[in-house]
Amino acid sequence: MNCDSYSRFDHATDKNRITVANYEYILAFMFNQAGEWTYEVRATGILSTQPIDEGLDVPWGTIVHPGVLATHHQHIFSLRVDPMLDGYNNRLVYDEAHPMPRSDFNPHGTGYFTEETLIEKSGGYDLDPDTNRTFKIQNAAIRNPVNGKPVAYKIHAPTFQKILSDNESFNYKRAEFSDHNIYAVKYREDELYSGGKYTNQSRGGTGVRNWADRKDNVVDDDLVVFVQFGINHVSLSKHDTAHAVLSAFFWQLWLILHSLLRFHALKTSP
Repeated sequence: MNCDSYSRFDHATDKNRITVANYEYILAFMFNQAGEWTYEVRATGILSTQPIDEGLDVPWGTIVHPGVLATHHQHIFSLRVDPMLDGYNNRLVYDEAHPMPRSDFNPHGTGYFTEETLIEKSGGYDLDPDTNRTFKIQNAAIRNPVNGKPVAYKIHAPTFQKILSDNESFNYKRAEFSDHNIYAVKYREDELYSGGKYTNQSRGGTGVRNWADRKDNVVDDDLVVFVQFGINHVSLSKHDTAHAVLSAFFWQLWLILHSLLRFHALKTSP
């Protein structure tokens, strides 16, 4: 008799909570039995508001109560990933999916293929939903025994609108991570914070954008990857004025096993 078997999907969570001005953030690392991990951010808080003349309407905010304006703003996060995937000599690549030309092999025009591109120099890089571009951290020296592919973790991160402040603003100069989905840099001692050590007092030039401009080799080297995600928070006004200034958000990004195991770990769970 053939029968299916099922395993419980368990994970361990390391959770922290911080208060930043008018928001409470929960930051959680979740590690599952398959060797994959998820980074989760939750945010709730009271909108930052300012007075506005009654009857006046503006395009950069929302009236949440008579005479009270909540301005639009962005939440952009940066996660530092310092991999040691079967050793320090790692690389970053991205996959894209493209349609196959119609041919005798593809007579109905429905086929497509994937193409891998190696990132050779430090820099900022972006997702592209139109080509299903996804990034992978690989160790090219270690191969999966079944498919011969390099062992890897695939980064699944949500897309977001990049920083809207112009290039001469202090917001842009300080938040050096906010203009790309991915930054790849070579490891250097004490380069830990993508916005620099003292972001709020910074004039720029001390964070990941500056490090990436060195154009260091990042192929089969001690690689560090910064992954960005977030939202553009266009403020809303609720019907119930008691809740007019509350907001809550939830983000997740995943590092998924790719050609890392011969058998899926959950298949052998008790």
